[in-house]
Amino acid sequence: MPLKLITDSGCDLPYTFLEENNIESLELTVTSGKKEFKDDHGKTISYKEFFESMRKGATPTTSQVNSQTFYNSFERNYKERNSSIYISLSSGLSGTYDSAVFAKKEILEKYEDADIAIVDSRSASAGYALCVYCVNELIKEGKSKEEILKFTDENIDRINTFYTVDDLKYLKRGGRITTTSALVGGLLNIKPVLYVDSQGKLLPLFKVQGRKKAIHSMFQMMEKYIESLEDQTIFLCHADSEEDIDELKNIILKKYKPKKIITTIMGTTIGSHAGPGTLVISFFGKKRGEIIKNSK
Repeated sequence: MPLKLITDSGCDLPYTFLEENNIESLELTVTSGKKEFKDDHGKTISYKEFFESMRKGATPTTSQVNSQTFYNSFERNYKERNSSIYISLSSGLSGTYDSAVFAKKEILEKYEDADIAIVDSRSASAGYALCVYCVNELIKEGKSKEEILKFTDENIDRINTFYTVDDLKYLKRGGRITTTSALVGGLLNIKPVLYVDSQGKLLPLFKVQGRKKAIHSMFQMMEKYIESLEDQTIFLCHADSEEDIDELKNIILKKYKPKKIITTIMGTTIGSHAGPGTLVISFFGKKRGEIIKNSK
């Protein structure tokens, strides 16, 4: 039975990559002012246009993929005799995973022999992209569904992802910092470094003063936690901040030679919550629980 890889727009992979690799992506919805549109990996609205609107004061919100959309996808793939593997946006950040689980239950009540696996990436953006990318590589290598699920089970907790944001007001909107912290941080040019924990939640790790220090801190986190660097594909992602992500990439390449570095642009789903100027780095390293223990 052919394997069908399904993802959603929280993975921040370009639609060209998804189309070239026959990966199905289910789209979250973004609402900005009176406009509602699907996060279709940059087809409907350019990333630059979207982030410019945020810089001018737009406050977009997002809606998860609903269970009916998952039902339709799972049913269609069942009728096409595919075995489906859906890798989801972190359940710690969105209800999309729960929608997929509900839809799978309904499908199995109707089609008892449907073959559907749901994997919680416990990541977003670059970390999620890394997970999807690696699973797609395994499919291309001809690995079985069982081998792929064994890989995700053993390695998802090893996906280390670090963020820094350029403006604290977006974290304030999401309730991750207080209004006072955002105000003081803005005045003092404070930049937080955040990480995704083992539950898939985005949490603050520490703060530094200035953008340059934030970028270098992300490099230091990579140095501290990455394993087998020369064999790694490292994912970098930016929210309309190409110059800064290139600086981070160059810092890495000046000292190390990873197997590959892939840079993507943050989509409208994650970008709505993180804001323009956000930078992300993701790689395989120590288990996520070790990060908070050893961050200081």
